This record gives sequence, structure tokens and C-alpha cells, in this order.
Amino acid sequence: VVVARGGRGGRGNAALASGKNRVPKSAEQGEEGEERRLKVELRTVADVGLVGLPNAGKSTLLSRLTAAKPKIADYPFTTLTPNLGVAGSDEDRFVVADIPGLVQGAAGGKGLGHRFLRHIVRCRALLLVVDLSGEDPAADLATLREELAAYDPALAERPALIVGTKADLIEEPDGVALGPEALVVSAVNGLGLPELLERIGVLASQASDEAPERKTHVVIRPARPSFTITREQNRFRVSGRNVERWVVDTDMNDETEVADLQKRLKKEGVERRLAEAGARRSDDVVIGSMEFEFLPEEDERGR
Repeated sequence: VVVARGGRGGRGNAALASGKNRVPKSAEQGEEGEERRLKVELRTVADVGLVGLPNAGKSTLLSRLTAAKPKIADYPFTTLTPNLGVAGSDEDRFVVADIPGLVQGAAGGKGLGHRFLRHIVRCRALLLVVDLSGEDPAADLATLREELAAYDPALAERPALIVGTKADLIEEPDGVALGPEALVVSAVNGLGLPELLERIGVLASQASDEAPERKTHVVIRPARPSFTITREQNRFRVSGRNVERWVVDTDMNDETEVADLQKRLKKEGVERRLAEAGARRSDDVVIGSMEFEFLPEEDERGR
């Protein structure tokens, strides 16, 4: 995508040679390019995103599934930026992202919710990570689903796998009602990790196959006038890419070039449009960074 166009380069004297003027002693100046100040946001792109409430064990799980070394601690919001890790075999590799923890109300901006949720949009599949040792794991899972749907309804339809973590902290982890498809794991003793890694690989492969193909699109912009005229107190300003470039390319110390500029501006209709806008003889006219005196051809002939 082009966000700022470079200025057109000026032609050298060899390019200006003609049958009448075989050795021109002038050259065109290049025009200035566009200048803009942009704020660009890079969204994390991953095959699978680990989504869960704060301190649900996502970072520890990422460290066991991949070679990533995220910060791990026993307090909420240890992760403030996404961590990435690569898992799988050499033939079927996939990228796993540890998304910072979400809280209830994250879709409305609570707990920096928008800052974290925006990274989930670019994940092809999701792992809903729930702490089995929490007070109500089923309610935590419902909160995750509600926040995802509230932020972007498409996230609720995205391929997902439910994972119950910290199984080593409870006596009967299989008895927690997270659904028949949920996997119970422990990043401490390795319970269920091989099966989880296999399931993630299948999920990532399916999500990749089902992802819509990215296509190019044509942008049609409405035509704009070649130049515009605005009144600035006691003077008139002519603005337009071509007319401003012609002025920049003209050597104002060369009478021949100045005459050619006047002809081009008249042919373009600048003189007529200035008269229609109310410009009178000897009024100041600004084109680009140059200021001229308006001397219409009719007045010079005494009409």
C-alpha cells in the first residue's frame, strides 16, 4: 500500500533537447514528495492463540509446548504483551501466541481489554485456557466466551479447543464440567501435554485449510479537478499537482521558460478561472511557493 508518494524527479537538459534547441542549458527541478506522520500498529499473527483469564497458566503452558521463555509468576497480568512460540514437527510447524489475560468487561475496555483483544483477531484458532483450581472454572469459561463474542462476533465462531490447566492442584480434574471435548492438562507434571500438542496441530491445520484466501481489490477514486483556486485575504492561491510542478520545474531567471510557463497555465485554464474567481489586474497569485502578479492577456492588449 502506498501511504506517501515520492516526488517526480526533474528531467535533465538532455531530455529537454529538441530539433530547435539541441543543447538546452536548463533542467527541471524535482518536485517534493508527500510527507505524513503515521501511527502503525502491528497485530500479532499466529496459528493458535492461548486465551484465558489472568493467571490461568497460559505462559507456563506455552513454555512446555514450545521453546519460548515467557515471564512466569504467581500474580495476575504477568504477561503484558503477546509471547510467541513455534511448536510441531519440521513438516507441520505452527505458531502459538500467549495472549495477555482477559477479565470480565474486557470487551468494554476494562483491564486494557481492547489492547489485548486486538491480537486475538489475527489468530486462526483459539485455545480457551481455564484454571481448574479456580473457584468456578465453568463460569470462567463462560466469561471468556462472552468477552470474545462481545468484542467480535466472528471470534465466537472461530475454531477453538477448551483446555483445563493446573490439573495437579485438584484431586479429580476430570470431574470439572468444561464439556466433553475439553482436555485436562498439567504443565507441571506433563499430564495430557502430548495429546494436547497433537490436537493443537490438527486444529491449526484445519484452521489454515478453512481460512479464506486473501485477494487483492481495486480501489477506484473519484476524479478530482486538476487545480483549485482559493482566496486568501488580498491574494489568490492556485493549488494543483500539475500547476505546482510546472512552477517548480521553471527557471524563473530564464525568460523563455517563464513565457512557456505562462502559456501552459493559460492553456490549462488558470487565467480564465482566476478571472471568474474575481481576480483583477495586479492582484497577487500564489502557486506553490512562488508569488506572481496577475496580468491577464486581455489587459496587456488594452482590452
